[in-house]
Amino acid sequence: MKKIIFFALLFLCWGAWAENTLEIDTMSFTYQAKRKDLDAGFFDFPGQNRLTVEATTPWQLYLRTDNPVFSATGDYYKPVGDLLWRLKNQGLYNPLTHSPQLVAEGQIGKTQVMVEYRMLLSWQNLPDTYTVTLLYTLTSQGAQ
Repeated sequence: MKKIIFFALLFLCWGAWAENTLEIDTMSFTYQAKRKDLDAGFFDFPGQNRLTVEATTPWQLYLRTDNPVFSATGDYYKPVGDLLWRLKNQGLYNPLTHSPQLVAEGQIGKTQVMVEYRMLLSWQNLPDTYTVTLLYTLTSQGAQ
């Protein structure tokens, strides 16, 4: 039996200080998992997410979620740790958590941060639409 799963990501962001701003180019992703993805145990979201930081002070960018599981239309719950993220082409993927995770940091000026996402899959996952909200927080360096 072929299983199809849809995933959507929603992004919320805010800056802790008025002198630093964060702009996110894509506010949601939707993807339909294919048989090859389920066989592989994951899929990579097409493209990546570009976040632009404009800062007048040194800054840090954090990522977290408030949800322990993806929202779904059915009764199946998928843990948010099945969504992985990393800076574009840089090392291992990190599982999404409730605790703020440092994504990037920088100095005064305009900086683009590229983030890639990977979803872990299993043939045990029920076909559904799964949604999770990612919370990006931009702070002045040392403030969280």
